[in-house]
Amino acid sequence: MDQLIQTIHHMTIELNQLLQDDQFEEFEKLLSQRKLIMDRVDTLRSYDPSYQYGEEETKLLWDTFQLDQQIGDHLRTRLDQTQQSLNQIQKNKEVKKKYSPYLKQTSGIFFDRKK
Repeated sequence: MDQLIQTIHHMTIELNQLLQDDQFEEFEKLLSQRKLIMDRVDTLRSYDPSYQYGEEETKLLWDTFQLDQQIGDHLRTRLDQTQQSLNQIQKNKEVKKKYSPYLKQTSGIFFDRKK
């Protein structure tokens, strides 16, 4: 169990680094792998519900939790930035549409584009 918790901790450190480097595809892959290991720990815990984490494991889990909180904060910030960018793009599209000509003229004939 100790080895699995150490692996989760190291993966969390790597996740944080990948996020800082904007390597989102690798981040997603590693996140999925970490989830599998966490599920394995949960399975082992379900086999022995009276298992108590040792002092070293508890410290690693606490450090992992704090790193995970930082990752979550960073992801929320990035999500907000992305949402603002999408809203700005949408506004720009609407403004561009408003200033485009309503009628299109070709060879002296007018075509109504809105119908």
